[in-house]
Amino acid sequence: MKENYNFIAFLPGSRKNEVLKLLKYFNHIEEYINKNNLNFKIFIPTLPHLESFIKKSIKEWKTETIVSTDVSKFDDYYDDVYISLTCSGTASLEIAKRNIPQIVIYKLNYFTEILFKPFVKVKYANIINIISGQMIIPEVLNSNLNKRKLLDVFLNLFNNRKNQENQINSVNIYINEIVKEFSPYEVSVKRINKLFNLSSTAN
Repeated sequence: MKENYNFIAFLPGSRKNEVLKLLKYFNHIEEYINKNNLNFKIFIPTLPHLESFIKKSIKEWKTETIVSTDVSKFDDYYDDVYISLTCSGTASLEIAKRNIPQIVIYKLNYFTEILFKPFVKVKYANIINIISGQMIIPEVLNSNLNKRKLLDVFLNLFNNRKNQENQINSVNIYINEIVKEFSPYEVSVKRINKLFNLSSTAN
Protein backbone atom coordinates (compact mmCIF):
# COMPACT_ATOMS: atom_id res chain seq x y z
CA MET A 1 0.00 0.00 0.00
CA LYS A 2 1.32 3.42 -0.92
CA GLU A 3 1.36 6.25 1.59
CA ASN A 4 -0.49 9.08 -0.14
CA TYR A 5 -3.88 8.93 -1.83
CA ASN A 6 -6.18 11.64 -3.16
CA PHE A 7 -9.59 9.98 -3.35
CA ILE A 8 -12.28 8.23 -1.38
CA ALA A 9 -14.50 6.29 -3.77
CA PHE A 10 -18.28 6.20 -3.53
CA LEU A 11 -19.97 3.46 -5.56
CA PRO A 12 -23.71 4.10 -5.13
CA GLY A 13 -25.07 1.29 -7.32
CA SER A 14 -26.08 0.73 -10.91
CA ARG A 15 -29.81 1.37 -10.53
CA LYS A 16 -31.51 4.66 -9.74
CA ASN A 17 -33.53 3.19 -6.87
CA GLU A 18 -30.30 1.97 -5.23
CA VAL A 19 -28.76 5.42 -5.52
CA LEU A 20 -31.89 7.03 -4.07
CA LYS A 21 -31.88 4.74 -1.03
CA LEU A 22 -28.19 5.23 -0.32
CA LEU A 23 -27.72 8.88 -1.19
CA LYS A 24 -28.31 10.26 2.31
CA TYR A 25 -25.59 7.98 3.68
CA PHE A 26 -23.10 9.14 1.07
CA ASN A 27 -24.16 12.71 1.92
CA HIS A 28 -23.38 12.05 5.56
CA ILE A 29 -19.86 10.82 4.86
CA GLU A 30 -19.23 13.71 2.47
CA GLU A 31 -20.26 16.16 5.20
CA TYR A 32 -17.82 14.51 7.60
CA ILE A 33 -15.00 14.65 5.03
CA ASN A 34 -15.64 18.34 4.46
CA LYS A 35 -16.19 19.44 8.06
CA ASN A 36 -13.12 17.61 9.30
CA ASN A 37 -10.83 18.74 6.49
CA LEU A 38 -9.74 15.23 5.60
CA ASN A 39 -8.01 16.50 2.46
CA PHE A 40 -9.55 13.89 0.22
CA LYS A 41 -11.53 14.29 -2.96
CA ILE A 42 -14.39 11.96 -3.86
CA PHE A 43 -14.45 9.75 -6.93
CA ILE A 44 -17.79 8.34 -8.15
CA PRO A 45 -17.58 5.94 -11.10
CA THR A 46 -21.00 5.46 -12.62
CA LEU A 47 -23.00 4.59 -15.73
CA PRO A 48 -24.18 7.07 -18.38
CA HIS A 49 -27.85 6.78 -17.45
CA LEU A 50 -27.05 7.83 -13.86
CA GLU A 51 -24.47 10.54 -14.47
CA SER A 52 -26.76 13.58 -14.66
CA PHE A 53 -28.92 12.34 -11.79
CA ILE A 54 -25.93 11.86 -9.50
CA LYS A 55 -24.41 15.22 -10.43
CA LYS A 56 -27.70 16.95 -9.70
CA SER A 57 -28.09 15.08 -6.39
CA ILE A 58 -24.64 16.09 -5.10
CA LYS A 59 -24.56 19.70 -6.32
CA GLU A 60 -24.57 20.97 -2.71
CA TRP A 61 -21.49 18.96 -1.73
CA LYS A 62 -18.50 21.06 -0.71
CA THR A 63 -15.92 18.31 -1.18
CA GLU A 64 -14.38 18.26 -4.65
CA THR A 65 -16.04 15.35 -6.43
CA ILE A 66 -15.36 13.68 -9.76
CA VAL A 67 -18.31 11.82 -11.29
CA SER A 68 -17.05 9.82 -14.24
CA THR A 69 -18.45 7.43 -16.84
CA ASP A 70 -15.14 7.25 -18.71
CA VAL A 71 -14.05 3.65 -18.15
CA SER A 72 -10.67 4.35 -19.78
CA LYS A 73 -9.81 6.63 -16.84
CA PHE A 74 -11.12 4.42 -14.04
CA ASP A 75 -7.81 2.62 -13.46
CA ASP A 76 -5.97 5.90 -12.90
CA TYR A 77 -8.57 7.06 -10.40
CA TYR A 78 -8.74 3.70 -8.62
CA ASP A 79 -4.96 3.69 -8.19
CA ASP A 80 -5.41 6.86 -6.16
CA VAL A 81 -8.32 5.63 -3.97
CA TYR A 82 -7.66 5.26 -0.25
CA ILE A 83 -10.87 3.45 0.72
CA SER A 84 -14.24 2.83 -0.92
CA LEU A 85 -17.83 2.99 0.23
CA THR A 86 -19.47 0.43 -2.04
CA CYS A 87 -23.03 -0.57 -2.78
CA SER A 88 -23.35 -4.33 -2.32
CA GLY A 89 -23.06 -6.27 -5.57
CA THR A 90 -20.50 -7.03 -8.25
CA ALA A 91 -18.92 -3.59 -7.71
CA SER A 92 -17.61 -4.77 -4.34
CA LEU A 93 -15.80 -7.64 -6.06
CA GLU A 94 -14.17 -5.22 -8.49
CA ILE A 95 -12.98 -3.08 -5.59
CA ALA A 96 -11.67 -6.17 -3.79
CA LYS A 97 -9.74 -7.27 -6.88
CA ARG A 98 -8.08 -3.84 -6.96
CA ASN A 99 -6.88 -4.24 -3.35
CA ILE A 100 -8.85 -1.21 -2.19
CA PRO A 101 -10.13 -1.42 1.40
CA GLN A 102 -13.90 -1.02 1.42
CA ILE A 103 -17.15 -0.94 3.35
CA VAL A 104 -20.22 -2.51 1.77
CA ILE A 105 -23.62 -0.88 2.27
CA TYR A 106 -27.11 -1.69 1.09
CA LYS A 107 -30.68 -0.82 2.02
CA LEU A 108 -33.70 -2.98 1.28
CA ASN A 109 -37.19 -1.64 1.68
CA TYR A 110 -38.18 -2.20 5.33
CA PHE A 111 -41.15 -4.42 4.49
CA THR A 112 -39.11 -6.40 1.97
CA GLU A 113 -36.50 -7.05 4.63
CA ILE A 114 -39.14 -8.23 7.11
CA LEU A 115 -40.77 -10.42 4.47
CA PHE A 116 -37.60 -12.23 3.43
CA LYS A 117 -35.76 -12.36 6.75
CA PRO A 118 -37.24 -15.72 7.90
CA PHE A 119 -36.16 -17.37 4.64
CA VAL A 120 -32.64 -16.00 4.33
CA LYS A 121 -30.08 -18.29 5.93
CA VAL A 122 -26.98 -16.56 4.55
CA LYS A 123 -25.23 -14.46 7.16
CA TYR A 124 -23.47 -12.04 4.81
CA ALA A 125 -24.17 -10.15 1.59
CA ASN A 126 -20.67 -9.76 0.16
CA ILE A 127 -19.32 -12.72 -1.80
CA ILE A 128 -15.92 -12.65 -0.06
CA ASN A 129 -17.62 -12.80 3.33
CA ILE A 130 -19.97 -15.56 2.16
CA ILE A 131 -17.12 -17.73 0.92
CA SER A 132 -14.90 -17.14 3.94
CA GLY A 133 -17.72 -17.43 6.47
CA GLN A 134 -16.49 -14.32 8.26
CA MET A 135 -16.79 -10.55 8.11
CA ILE A 136 -13.63 -9.70 6.17
CA ILE A 137 -15.21 -6.73 4.43
CA PRO A 138 -17.36 -4.64 6.81
CA GLU A 139 -21.04 -4.67 5.89
CA VAL A 140 -23.63 -2.15 7.05
CA LEU A 141 -26.93 -3.36 5.69
CA ASN A 142 -30.68 -2.80 5.80
CA SER A 143 -32.02 -2.06 9.29
CA ASN A 144 -28.44 -1.84 10.61
CA LEU A 145 -27.63 0.93 8.15
CA ASN A 146 -27.95 4.31 9.78
CA LYS A 147 -25.76 7.41 9.73
CA ARG A 148 -24.17 6.87 13.10
CA LYS A 149 -23.35 3.20 12.50
CA LEU A 150 -21.96 3.93 9.05
CA LEU A 151 -19.74 6.73 10.32
CA ASP A 152 -18.37 4.49 13.10
CA VAL A 153 -17.50 1.75 10.60
CA PHE A 154 -16.09 4.30 8.16
CA LEU A 155 -13.78 5.82 10.78
CA ASN A 156 -12.68 2.39 12.00
CA LEU A 157 -11.42 1.63 8.51
CA PHE A 158 -10.29 5.13 7.54
CA ASN A 159 -8.16 5.70 10.64
CA ASN A 160 -6.63 2.24 10.94
CA ARG A 161 -4.06 1.15 8.37
CA LYS A 162 -3.75 -2.21 10.10
CA ASN A 163 -7.45 -2.88 9.52
CA GLN A 164 -7.00 -1.91 5.89
CA GLU A 165 -4.00 -4.20 5.44
CA ASN A 166 -5.74 -7.08 7.20
CA GLN A 167 -8.75 -6.71 4.91
CA ILE A 168 -6.62 -6.72 1.77
CA ASN A 169 -4.53 -9.68 2.92
CA SER A 170 -7.63 -11.70 3.83
CA VAL A 171 -9.43 -10.76 0.61
CA ASN A 172 -6.48 -11.97 -1.44
CA ILE A 173 -6.69 -15.41 0.16
CA TYR A 174 -10.23 -15.86 -1.15
CA ILE A 175 -10.23 -13.79 -4.33
CA ASN A 176 -8.27 -16.48 -6.16
CA GLU A 177 -10.94 -19.00 -5.28
CA ILE A 178 -13.50 -16.80 -7.02
CA VAL A 179 -11.64 -15.90 -10.19
CA LYS A 180 -9.70 -19.12 -10.70
CA GLU A 181 -12.35 -21.44 -12.08
CA PHE A 182 -15.84 -20.07 -11.64
CA SER A 183 -17.80 -16.88 -12.01
CA PRO A 184 -18.60 -15.10 -8.72
CA TYR A 185 -22.23 -16.12 -9.10
CA GLU A 186 -21.39 -19.83 -9.36
CA VAL A 187 -19.14 -19.71 -6.32
CA SER A 188 -21.76 -17.80 -4.35
CA VAL A 189 -24.54 -20.20 -5.30
CA LYS A 190 -22.42 -23.21 -4.29
CA ARG A 191 -21.66 -21.64 -0.93
CA ILE A 192 -25.28 -20.67 -0.30
CA ASN A 193 -26.52 -24.16 -1.25
CA LYS A 194 -24.02 -25.65 1.16
CA LEU A 195 -25.28 -23.42 3.95
CA PHE A 196 -28.89 -24.35 3.20
CA ASN A 197 -28.01 -28.06 3.21
CA LEU A 198 -26.24 -27.76 6.53
CA SER A 199 -29.22 -25.90 7.95
CA SER A 200 -31.64 -28.53 6.70
CA THR A 201 -29.53 -31.35 8.17
CA ALA A 202 -29.37 -29.60 11.53
CA ASN A 203 -33.16 -29.31 11.59
